[in-house]
Amino acid sequence: MTTRQIINRNPIFILSLSLVILLTLTALPALAKITIEDSYNKVMEAAGFEDVSIETVNGSIEVTGYDGDQVTIDAKMEVKGKKEDICKELLSEIEIKINEKGKELEIEADTKDKRGYSVSVSFKIQVPHRMKIEAETVNGSIDVTDINGGANIETINGSLNCSNMICDVDAETINGSINFDDVSGELDAETINGSIDCESALEPPQSISFETINGKVNVELKGIPDAKLNIAAVNGNIKLKGFAEVELKRNARSFSSTLGSGAGSYDISTVNGSVTFELKK
Repeated sequence: MTTRQIINRNPIFILSLSLVILLTLTALPALAKITIEDSYNKVMEAAGFEDVSIETVNGSIEVTGYDGDQVTIDAKMEVKGKKEDICKELLSEIEIKINEKGKELEIEADTKDKRGYSVSVSFKIQVPHRMKIEAETVNGSIDVTDINGGANIETINGSLNCSNMICDVDAETINGSINFDDVSGELDAETINGSIDCESALEPPQSISFETINGKVNVELKGIPDAKLNIAAVNGNIKLKGFAEVELKRNARSFSSTLGSGAGSYDISTVNGSVTFELKK
């Protein structure tokens, strides 16, 4: 007997199947999550401030430098969950705190947690080039562009990206990559379960301290920096490009050399990953 014949001759089977379909369709709206959003905007005069600190949880942070004299704060607030009334309540409880402490401007997202609901606040901040940035988040990325006053950035479960900066940068993440694009100054980067990439077509960084566990390191520079270079790769390979008359032993795990005057220091290490260091003319 075929499956079609069984279905046609068994009304109980048809009834049961119909009941399963009905219950499934009824349950779909209950399983769907509601998303409610809101926004925040504030413009402040930057006169008197030298540092800006930004802190949030479950959200990204983007900071861009410009030639103006104001600080522009844009925040996107979002709540996801099953019940609309609870989502609205959690959204109403989000507070964007702005504190002025001497020469530092503090920006913080204060949220309430509830099991089964996701509350996030993401920031887009515009500041004068000269300012120093302190940024911290969890479950989100941080992007900093066109800043010359320095940056200390930290996240868990997210990437860190810096570009077009003439300043010192300290970057640290867990479960995320770190990327530098045309950043000069002293660069300090640490990550676990992520890669580190540094590419500069302009002036090479003054010094580098890159360390990762379970990730690769790629450095690509235009010109020859003035630095003592030390590379260590545990359980990984070292690749050198653009070096004159340099031969690495097969499966070499370390390499040292003096570049230019050797005034600065380039320290690069990884565990369970490769290191590629390239000098371009």
